[in-house]
Amino acid sequence: MQTPIFRAWSQQNAYRPCWRAVLRWLGRFSVIAALAGVALSGRAFESPSTPDRSLAAFQHDPGLRVEFVAAEPLVFQPCAVAWDAEGRLFVAENRGYPTGPGPGQPPAGVIARLDDTDGDGRMDQRTVFADGLTFPNGLTPWNGGFIVTCAPDVLFLKDTDGDGRADERRVLLTGFDTNATTQLRVSHPTLGPDGWIYLTSGLTCPSKITSPEHPERPAVEIGTDARFNPFTLEIEPVGGRGQFGQTFDDAGNRFHCMNRVHLQHTVIAPRYLARNPNFALAESVQNVPEAMVTDLLGGANQNFAARLYPISDYLTTADSHVVTFTAACSVHIYRGDALPAEYRGDAFACDPTANLVHRDKLTPVGPTFASRMANEGREFLASPDNWFRPVFLATGPDGALYVCDMYRKTIEHPDYLPIEVRQRTDFVSGRDLGRIWRVTGDDPKTRSRRREEAEFSLKPESASSRRRLQSLNFASIAELVEALGNPNAWQRETAQRLLVERHDPKALPLLAKQFKSSDAELKRRSDILLAEGWRGLTDESKPADARRRLHALRTLAILSANERSARASLGTRRDLHSSCRAMLGAPGSSLARIRACW
Repeated sequence: MQTPIFRAWSQQNAYRPCWRAVLRWLGRFSVIAALAGVALSGRAFESPSTPDRSLAAFQHDPGLRVEFVAAEPLVFQPCAVAWDAEGRLFVAENRGYPTGPGPGQPPAGVIARLDDTDGDGRMDQRTVFADGLTFPNGLTPWNGGFIVTCAPDVLFLKDTDGDGRADERRVLLTGFDTNATTQLRVSHPTLGPDGWIYLTSGLTCPSKITSPEHPERPAVEIGTDARFNPFTLEIEPVGGRGQFGQTFDDAGNRFHCMNRVHLQHTVIAPRYLARNPNFALAESVQNVPEAMVTDLLGGANQNFAARLYPISDYLTTADSHVVTFTAACSVHIYRGDALPAEYRGDAFACDPTANLVHRDKLTPVGPTFASRMANEGREFLASPDNWFRPVFLATGPDGALYVCDMYRKTIEHPDYLPIEVRQRTDFVSGRDLGRIWRVTGDDPKTRSRRREEAEFSLKPESASSRRRLQSLNFASIAELVEALGNPNAWQRETAQRLLVERHDPKALPLLAKQFKSSDAELKRRSDILLAEGWRGLTDESKPADARRRLHALRTLAILSANERSARASLGTRRDLHSSCRAMLGAPGSSLARIRACW
C-alpha cells in the first residue's frame, strides 16, 4: 500500500513497552484524554458496515456535511483520485495491496473512471480506464490523459479513440526502487506551480532514473523527492523525502509528510544550495507541527509525533505510537470554496490506523510555518468504524474535500510484523471494498443549488450541454484566462494547465491584460517569477484579481521556460533568461515586453 504505515515491529522487540513505561507516559498527559484517545468506549465497529451506517457514524466539525460518493461494487481499494478537464472522476485502485494478488495471478491494480449519470452527487457508472497494473498509487491529468506512478515506472495513459479505455500506454520514466514495501514507493504525482510534475520518494533507496523516450541521456540518481518536466522528461531531485502525500499552498510552498510527522515544509530546494558548495546548511526541511510529543520509548531514541483523538479502537502493532500519528499520509492544503471560509489554507492529513482525518491551522514563522490542531481534542473527521481507512485527500472541481477510504480490516504490511503475528493476521479482508466520501459545508444555499443541478441533469437533452457548461476542456482561451481567478484552486490550476498544454500564442495578450501595474512593478513581479520565487505576489486588494494575476504570471513563466527548452533541444539555445530580464526593463508596453520573453 502507498500509505506510510506503522513500523514499530521493524525495530527491536525490546521496544515493547512495559506497564511502567505506559504509566510514565500517561503521567505526562491527562489520563482522561489518553483514555478518550484510545476510545475504550465500546462504540467501535469491528465488522464491515454498509456505506449508510458508516456515513451515519462519522464525527465531524459542526457546520459541515459528509456525503457518500461511491462504494463497492463501483470502486475497490481507492488510494488516489483526480479529475480530468471535463470534471470526470478517475480513481487509482491499489487492489493488490499489500503483497500482490498471489503467485501466478496477473497484476490487480486498476485505474477506473466513475460517472454520475443522474446528477444526484453519487457515482453510478464505472469504466475501467486501465488495468494490469501492479501497485498504482497516484495519478494526475496531463495532455488529455493521466500520468500514473506505478514503480518502477511513471506511466502516461490516454484514451485516444473515445471508448473510455487507455489505448496509449507509455513509460515516461523508469528505474524507481521496488525493493521497499508497496507503501514506500514513488507516488503522489502533482503538478507544481512551476509546470513540473513533483513526485514523493516513499523513503526508497537511491535509484538511477532513465527515460525510455530519451535513451541518449545518462541516468539520474534520485534518492529524495523529485520533479520532472512533462514536456522534456528531464528529472532532478528536490528537497524532502515524503512517504505518501504532498501539496502546495497558494504561494507555491510545498509540503509533504512522513508516517510520524504529518506536515513538513521544504523551505529551500537543494538546487539553490548547490550553487554555493561552501555554504553549510544542516537541513532544508522543517517539521511544521508545534505540538509534538515523545512516544513511550523515550530515552536516547526520541520519536516524536502529534497527538490524535481517535474514536475507534485504534488498532496498531506499535504500542509506542498510541494516540499519536503512526500512519500520516496525504497531507493536503485545502484551497477550495465549498467548506466555510475559515478552512481555507488549513492543512489536513489522514491517519488510516486511527480511522480519522486531522486538521491543523498554519502560522507563518519567518521563511517557514508552524501548525497547531484546529480544534484541540476533536478531529476534523473521525469514525468508530475500525475499517474506515482514509489514505488520500483532494479538492474537487466543486470545491469540496474528497476522501479516499480503502475500507479494509488491516492497513499494514507483513514485513513490519513478527512472523508469529504475521501468520495470524488477516491481510485480505476488504480487498473487494472501498469508499469515496465528500466533505462540504452544510449550507442550505449550496444544497439547493445542487438539487437544481440534479433536476436539470435529469432532462434528456441536458446531459451533454451541462457537461460542456461545467467543463474547462471546452473553454476558450479567454475563458481559461478568466478562470485563473476562480476561488477554487482546482478550477484555476486546471485552467493554467490547459493554457500551458495548448501553447496557444493567442493566450499571451490576454494574460498580459491582467496587469495594470506600472512598468517597474511588472518588471519586479516578472523577475520574481523567472527566479522561481513564488511569494509576495498576492498582495492585491481584490482576491480574484490577485489570483488571476498570480496565475497569469506563473503561466507566462512556464511558457517562457518551455520555449527555452524547445530552443535548446533544437540546438539553437540562447540565454533567454537574460534577454527576458533585459526586455522587461526596456521601454514599451507590457505586452511587448511579455511577447519579447516569449
